[in-house]
Amino acid sequence: MKPIVTWGFALFGGLLFAACTPAVDLSGTWDFCLDAEGTVAPDAVFDDSIVLPGTTDLAALGVSRR
Repeated sequence: MKPIVTWGFALFGGLLFAACTPAVDLSGTWDFCLDAEGTVAPDAVFDDSIVLPGTTDLAALGVSRR
């Protein structure tokens, strides 16, 4: 097969898969914990919450990197 035909099949397959995948609604209130050091403890306490859609910046949560 020629490369263009192969890419065409790959693109079509990807589009078909994306069209058949149902959207997942993540809106609502989510509990979380910030992990500035990048280490997640097994007994981590999810003591903060955020409402989605939204960001930690909009919720004034997170660690300032400035």
